[in-house]
Amino acid sequence: MNHFRQSSSRESFQPIKAPRVVGLGVSASREEGSFVGSLCEGSQQATSGTSFHQTSSEAMARPGGEVVIVPRNFKLLEELESAEKGHGDMSISYGLEQADDIFLTNWIGTILGPAGTCHDGRIYSLRIHCSDQYPMVPPEFFFTSRINMSCVDPQSGRVDPRRLAVLANWNRNNGLETVLIGLRAEMASPTNRRLPQPPEGSMF
Repeated sequence: MNHFRQSSSRESFQPIKAPRVVGLGVSASREEGSFVGSLCEGSQQATSGTSFHQTSSEAMARPGGEVVIVPRNFKLLEELESAEKGHGDMSISYGLEQADDIFLTNWIGTILGPAGTCHDGRIYSLRIHCSDQYPMVPPEFFFTSRINMSCVDPQSGRVDPRRLAVLANWNRNNGLETVLIGLRAEMASPTNRRLPQPPEGSMF
C-alpha cells in the first residue's frame, strides 16, 4: 500500500514503504539494511497455539464458549500487515514510526482530506501511540499537520478522545484504521467541513 509523505504542494507527495510482516515477526526493509523482530515468548505462550491469521478480531470464541484474547502484539502485527497489503480504506494510511520498534508502540498515519470540504486535497500527518494496555485502552492520536477541528487541541494537535465517537465509545475490537477513518468522517461532518484552516503545510 502506498503511504503518503506530506509535501508543501498538494500535487506532490511520495509513497513510502510500510514495514512488512512475515509470520509472527516484523521484517522491515530499509535502504540501510533490514531488521527482523520476533514476538516475546510470553506473547507466544499466551496464544496457546492460536494462529495469528485466524481472525481479524482480537477476541475469539473457542468451542465450548471459551473466549481467547489475542495478545497486544499479535493484534498490532495483524493491523500492520493489513496496512502494508492495502486491504483497507485507501484514503488513509499508517505504519510504524521506526521500523525496528519491536514493541510496536509508536506509529505514524496520514489522512487524505475528504472531497467537497475545506480539507479537500490536503494530506494530514499524525503520530499515534499504542500503550502496553492496547487494545483495552485506546491509542493516542496527535496531528502533526496543523488543522482546525472540533476534536483536536489547537495548541498540541492532540485528538480529544471525549470528542471523537470512535474513541469515546472504544472497544477492544477497534483498531488504528477505525480511528483514522473516524477522523476523516469527522472532517466531513457539518461541524468541521467548512471551518477556516491554517495555511497548508503548517505544522504543530
